Amino acid sequence: MSIFASLSTASSSSSAKDGPPIRRGDATETGSVSAKASVCRTVNETEYAVRRRKHLDLIKQLRAIGAQADLDLPRIVVIGNQSAGKSSLVEAISGINVPRDAGTCTRCPMECRLASSSPEDPWTCEVYIRWEFDASGEPLSEVYEVPFGHVITNKSEVELMLRRAQSAVLNPPAGSSLKEREKEAEKFVRMSVEDLRRVKNKLKFSANAICMDLKGPGLTDLAFVDLPGIIQNADPETVKMVEDMVMDHIEGNCLILLTIPMSDDIENQKAARLAKQVDPSGQRTIGVLTKPDTLTVGAVKSKENWLAVLEGRRDRTAHGYYCTRQPDDDERARGISSAEARAEEKAFFARTAPWSGSKARQRFGTENLVESLASLLSKIIDETLPKLQSEVAQQLGVCLSELEELPPPITSDPSSFVLNLVLDFCNKVKCNVEGDVASARLVQQNRRIYANFKRDIRDSALLFLPYAKAADIPDDSNVHQFFRFDEDGETNIDEYRSEDGSVSQGKYMYLSDIQQHVRNALTRELPDNVPYAVKVALIRQSQASWAKLAEGCWKNVRRAFEKVLSELVDAKFHRYDHLHTRVTKIIADLVRKQTDVASVRVQDTLALESVPFTQNGHYFQVTKAKYLSLYKDARSGKLQVPIQEPKRLRVDRSEEGTTTSTAIDLLTPNHKSNRKIAGGSKGKKAKLMVDLTTEGDSSPISKTPSGGGPATPASAGVFNFTAGFGSPASSTPFTFGAKASGPAPPRTAFGQPGVFLNGAAAPSPAFGGSSQAETTEPVHKKSRVKTNDMVRSSESSSTNADSLVPATPTKASSKPPADMGASAQKRSSDKEAEREELTNQALSALAALGYHVTAADLGKLNPPDIYESELELMAEVRAYFQIAYKRVIDYVPMTVDHAFLFGFANALQEVLVDQLGLGTPNSGARCAAYLTEDSRIVALRDELSAKKRRLEGVQTELDNFGL
Repeated sequence: MSIFASLSTASSSSSAKDGPPIRRGDATETGSVSAKASVCRTVNETEYAVRRRKHLDLIKQLRAIGAQADLDLPRIVVIGNQSAGKSSLVEAISGINVPRDAGTCTRCPMECRLASSSPEDPWTCEVYIRWEFDASGEPLSEVYEVPFGHVITNKSEVELMLRRAQSAVLNPPAGSSLKEREKEAEKFVRMSVEDLRRVKNKLKFSANAICMDLKGPGLTDLAFVDLPGIIQNADPETVKMVEDMVMDHIEGNCLILLTIPMSDDIENQKAARLAKQVDPSGQRTIGVLTKPDTLTVGAVKSKENWLAVLEGRRDRTAHGYYCTRQPDDDERARGISSAEARAEEKAFFARTAPWSGSKARQRFGTENLVESLASLLSKIIDETLPKLQSEVAQQLGVCLSELEELPPPITSDPSSFVLNLVLDFCNKVKCNVEGDVASARLVQQNRRIYANFKRDIRDSALLFLPYAKAADIPDDSNVHQFFRFDEDGETNIDEYRSEDGSVSQGKYMYLSDIQQHVRNALTRELPDNVPYAVKVALIRQSQASWAKLAEGCWKNVRRAFEKVLSELVDAKFHRYDHLHTRVTKIIADLVRKQTDVASVRVQDTLALESVPFTQNGHYFQVTKAKYLSLYKDARSGKLQVPIQEPKRLRVDRSEEGTTTSTAIDLLTPNHKSNRKIAGGSKGKKAKLMVDLTTEGDSSPISKTPSGGGPATPASAGVFNFTAGFGSPASSTPFTFGAKASGPAPPRTAFGQPGVFLNGAAAPSPAFGGSSQAETTEPVHKKSRVKTNDMVRSSESSSTNADSLVPATPTKASSKPPADMGASAQKRSSDKEAEREELTNQALSALAALGYHVTAADLGKLNPPDIYESELELMAEVRAYFQIAYKRVIDYVPMTVDHAFLFGFANALQEVLVDQLGLGTPNSGARCAAYLTEDSRIVALRDELSAKKRRLEGVQTELDNFGL
């Protein structure tokens, strides 16, 4: 059952008399019991009155500190339409005269707090103004209840003092401080009635309340709020303003004292409709019927209807209706006293029908109404107070949590505070530039940008092909071999390939193109001498895009850095709009300055490459020799590779870890993967896992049928890899070291000795098979053949020559046919074995003479080419490109880092301190202006801080009260 439901039950029950019935005739006992009951009743009434007064004092104090803004405090609110007799009712309850004028007389809430006193105590009245709202109606951060005027002991002075207080409320000061309000209110304290009439009020209505503390004999301990009467014949804005004020007060833990004149129907009362809106069941509404003396003698039907309402037979509410009769204008003009008015009220209801014959006598008269209101309010307070403690604790916890989420207010010196902000910001920028563990994002981003720059510079190399024209390229040649960049073990170009495996390429340059370049530049050179201008022209042609690529790299770094800067500025200065704007402008200026410096430095770095120069002669000669050998082998037909490359060749060594290589890597004679594959490992069998899947062919490698015979190709085509890049495709591959004992090793489908799908290893010295070369000629280990046609080997350690199965090719080739007979295969194998033996013998002889060469070096023995000078030029330009590109891919990023990023970070602190005016004579005022926070954050923090103080004050009052 709700509070108001329980109160309605209590109010409707009649009070029982105390004590047992007293027998007549026993005077002594009767007098004794009567006296005892009287004493008990006096004590009970005193205890009840004291408790009720304490409760009212507590509510009064809580309202004085503004607790009603956060807590739903119990209260009685008097509402009614304009001219409904509400002011007369308030006068009857309080015993004072309130301001009366034609039209609306109450223009702000008026809180009456009544307290009874002993007969010997004088009657007093103190007026207060509770400032809760500013002139625009917004709540103040602090609630002030300040005295207005002196303590009044003469009832006749109250009305004028209330007029003065209402004028002060309707003309608030511009400021919101307590001193300003007290000073402004002081102007109205001594104004006369005529002075007040001349005041032009700033506001029509105000939500700030006038409070009256009335104390004297005969008063009932009671508190209520009188609101302005609801008006209908006014502009819509004023009507809505009054209705909103009424609605704000009557919602929640409130008893609604609804005044209704008997001269009108209930349905016509807007106040009744508002009460019904917030209290549809009528649990909180107490009706008061006024002006019964306005009903004429002939209004019999109206009287019967109103009597039905009073007796609960119509329009019932939980607490019912009361009827009061207040002095009319003539009686007030004669100065009727409060006691006389109450006596006249009783006489009226006793002599006037149908009121005189009603059974609900307790529903007539102001005294019955006041007693009922006091009892109901006391019970509501009793029910509410125990819940306030937990509600205050809960709200205070939420308030503190919300405050912790907001940045704390600035309490230190503004200059020191701004300086600390700047120093911390500069430190974070430097950490991002240097790339510590917690701030590595920028550096990692730049690493990716620089890696892309390296790829782009590397892809700008001229694409030389050692053929006279495109038609001369063999059908089974792979031109990518001439563009590889992994000669010295650096990252392979495949790391930067696109998903489709393509490499960024421009126009190919053939020997005829080079020849034309030379012819165009010839002047007085001797035969076979290439003009230096041709070399310079080709070198510059390869560098033509470097400036644009460097600019793109540089712009990407700047864009990434500006994004990081913006995030750091927002994170550090977002609270302070003025400082944020100022710092953003200073940083933008510094970025532009460092951009100009870095741009010049990057241009200077690139300008160094405009004239070919290097002292790295050894690397230049070695690289030139490699490319020249590669070109010559291609010219002599000793270098043949398939046009379509495998995606990747995965070499997995169970003992040495996993190495990933590309097809181009494995075609390189000196590639580390080939050296390891060819040499094997001592005492351990090499396990090779090779993925021969190409871009357009995912067919698995098939095995030879168990009955013997040629391998069945999984796809049409054969890889025809030779052992040392120096032999023709049809020649026999060679092995290093002495010839192995026993029959010639079986061949794979690629024509190479090696490892087969069934796991058996060919007994070739090149793959770690038993051979005298392992012990007698170790010098040849350096010259072991590199192969790129490896196939899978199982982990089985058994080797059986009868079980060796040739691998199935992945691509068809006309040399040799897939269906060649066994005799033809044997003849081919014999030739290959013979060539291997001859090659190894030659290398052994050279080694004995002190010439330690590899199979790749044999290409240098090719006879002079008709394009010898052009090949030399190609190799020389290509070698110089390697030197120049390695310089550029380092120096451009280093220049950007040091001239822009580190230059910015190192200059930032000094620039900010100088531009913000820190350390200047007026730095305090400047910094105070910088630290002006976002008005929304300030308002929210002030609101929460004020709420925290209010709730803490409420908690203190409740603790002092004993809750």
